[in-house]
Amino acid sequence: MKQSFLLIITIILLVACSPKVDQEVVSQPKEEKEEKTKENLSDKSTPEKEYTFNEFMEEHTIEMVGEDIPYHAEEDFVGMRFALQGKARITRYYNYGYKELEATHYVMEVVNEGPSWHVYVPRSDFPELFQELKKGVVDVYVAATIPSEYFEIGQNGMAIAAEVHFTENEAEEQPLDERLTSYMKKHGVERTAKDVIFDKKGMSDKPFALNGYAQLVTYAQISPEYRDLEPTHFVLEIRDESVLYEQLWRVALDRQEYRELYEQALKSMVHVTLTANMPVERFRSSTDLAAIGSAAEYELLPEKYEQPSKMGLAYMKAKGLLLTDREVMYDKYNHSEKAFLIEGAGELTTHLPIGYEDIESHYFGIRITEDPFGDQYVPYGRAIEGWTLILQRQKYPEIYEQLIQEEALEFLVTARVFAQEYVPGQGNVAFVEDIVVKEE
Repeated sequence: MKQSFLLIITIILLVACSPKVDQEVVSQPKEEKEEKTKENLSDKSTPEKEYTFNEFMEEHTIEMVGEDIPYHAEEDFVGMRFALQGKARITRYYNYGYKELEATHYVMEVVNEGPSWHVYVPRSDFPELFQELKKGVVDVYVAATIPSEYFEIGQNGMAIAAEVHFTENEAEEQPLDERLTSYMKKHGVERTAKDVIFDKKGMSDKPFALNGYAQLVTYAQISPEYRDLEPTHFVLEIRDESVLYEQLWRVALDRQEYRELYEQALKSMVHVTLTANMPVERFRSSTDLAAIGSAAEYELLPEKYEQPSKMGLAYMKAKGLLLTDREVMYDKYNHSEKAFLIEGAGELTTHLPIGYEDIESHYFGIRITEDPFGDQYVPYGRAIEGWTLILQRQKYPEIYEQLIQEEALEFLVTARVFAQEYVPGQGNVAFVEDIVVKEE
């Protein structure tokens, strides 16, 4: 009896200590769990087999690579499929034959061995690659063709992508400049130039924030679709450094609203932050980056443009001149017919500018190009513009003869832009009323 009682107690204890029979997961011993965890980690750390370029070509049944196509001989390979591999960067190279594709394709330049290729990639087919390219350089394999409907002789290394394999870019998006971030929050702007520059057509009429070093430029530097604004707007060239391979925007700003900014820009470069907009009716399918600006904020820079020399100031006083060439250069519409000073080194031009060819038998031209900073070092790129001066041959024969004998001469000039001769965007052309050669 006692033995039976002990047996019953033992059975009860064993049942109480065992897992339930309907329990889905039975706990494992600790050592066994640790061993399986190590095995799983080991499996995940094993690198995947690299997908090679040869495998890409086999998968897409391609036998020819881009290096097989001789430079300047693409016409013999139109319509044929070929493969490219290399490092790709996004660009805005919408060259002839492909100029109308901006709305539907973005462009990447693929560099490997030999000449690079500009490959036009359908936006709707490869949106993820577009985002990766905006971060920086991406490794790609590309199946491409040179379509007959886009090909023109002399294009050299341009094709349409049919398939693209790419390795995800490990680079992180660069944080926005603090000044730009603050400006965007203050003015409620959601996009930056980096968001619109590679989809310019798709982003027309959508405002974006833009900042960078800026300087005045003439209407010869902006898209013709904006040149009707010359009487009422001045143009700033803004260097956007947020994009790889920095971009230059030309932005038109209202002369009255931003008169103070204009006056400062006449004296020096400025650092400007503004809201830009590309009106769809002014869109031009090319690499031109033009916009209309608003809500501009700016900061003066310590470097100043060179002022007229003492000799130049004395000349202005003697001739009763109130304007310098910079004041006229960037507001020719409102300063036409007014005499002004031009001071600098000039060379004889081969031909007169377009529109003045019919007077070449009686006139000759001098080209004066001066860096407004002179010998002063400036740590950022800048545009350098100048003047083409038109002189009567009969009135200034000695000047003509001197320029034939010498490469350049230093001049002090009284010049005038005639309203009936001026066409917006034609450049800086003026007629000479008086000219003095500076003595060395």
